[in-house]
Amino acid sequence: MPPRETGEFNSNVEVRLGVESLYSITGVLDSAATPISHHDALIALARCATDFETEIIEYVRRDLLNLALGNRDNHGRNVALLKDIDGSIRLAPLYDFGPSYLDARAIARVIRWDGEEPGARNWSHIFHNLATRFEEAGVPFQGWEALRLSVREFSNQLRALPTLLTECGVRPHVIEQRGMQIERLADELATIEEV
Repeated sequence: MPPRETGEFNSNVEVRLGVESLYSITGVLDSAATPISHHDALIALARCATDFETEIIEYVRRDLLNLALGNRDNHGRNVALLKDIDGSIRLAPLYDFGPSYLDARAIARVIRWDGEEPGARNWSHIFHNLATRFEEAGVPFQGWEALRLSVREFSNQLRALPTLLTECGVRPHVIEQRGMQIERLADELATIEEV
């Protein structure tokens, strides 16, 4: 069955799907007082997503794009899950995504990886830490190799991002500003080790 948007018409009947924010699935009532990490979010996602092995890859890729393009506005209301009429639960389509590093308000990156250091990130360490957190939380996950290979493959797609941005008409100064970060991130991901 093809994926559905949040609303559609099926046989001339409007179908509305349930949407739940990342804050909601992690049980956060006051986001200012209760920070969450990507590790927390993925543990919660593992407990409710219909196909977690697919969703974790999508989730990680989205955060890699956040890092590559300088989208720091990654709070828990900018990520949501869709509850389909067939009972399946998956990540909602990407929304509210842009180069927020350009915003004059100096928006800070809200959701980070446990052990994430500013600047260069050790993705092998981050994923090993995630495996430990999954084990401690009782989250069964056998897809580490698929995730690692997907991330390494995605590093090649990131290297092509400046060309794609140019073709899409993104302003040259934005592409130039993000170019070094994109290349550094791709280099980091290309060396990720087995979990």
